[in-house]
Amino acid sequence: NSVPVLDLTSGQPVPPQDQESDWSTRGAFYRFTYNYKGKYLLESNGRYDLTSRFPSYSRGKLFPGVSVGWRLSQESFMDDLKNVLSDFKLRASYASLGNQDVANYLYIPTYGSTLQVNQIFDGGRPVGITPPGLVDPNITWETATTLDLGFDMTLFNKLTTNFSWYRRRTTDILTDGSQYPAVLGATSPQANSGILQSK
Repeated sequence: NSVPVLDLTSGQPVPPQDQESDWSTRGAFYRFTYNYKGKYLLESNGRYDLTSRFPSYSRGKLFPGVSVGWRLSQESFMDDLKNVLSDFKLRASYASLGNQDVANYLYIPTYGSTLQVNQIFDGGRPVGITPPGLVDPNITWETATTLDLGFDMTLFNKLTTNFSWYRRRTTDILTDGSQYPAVLGATSPQANSGILQSK
């Protein structure tokens, strides 16, 4: 019972093998909606998420979103165009979303093991321990932020047209970190250094 998984045992490995890991998340969300006479529309929602996959000081993050709409076709100054422009709405939205889908324990330096070291001690080659690699203690959420502007239009109560312009920017992507001289003797740790943008 003190060795719950086979990978913690010593000696010659024999299939099958197994491993065990543990992680958890916790979150809360909100939503607020406002509609005034079908003309002025507002909605805001957001999440506050925590994950055990990051250090305690960067586990939680708020990911808010807000969208607004204005139905110009419901305004009195558009009454003369009702037969042609049946419905016309301007809209805009801004929101962010987090990603914590990374390997467990990346921020914790962990020792490795070798089944047999290359040296002989007391007539045998014992199990060896390898030193941990470098880690970035500031690993945190990858965040995707989207800005969207557009309109929805209906002509003659039959033809519907939608237009959107958007920009999605993803920051803090977990990727290879800074490069260090080879004399360091270790590879650089992964860090939140990547950026991706699409329009």
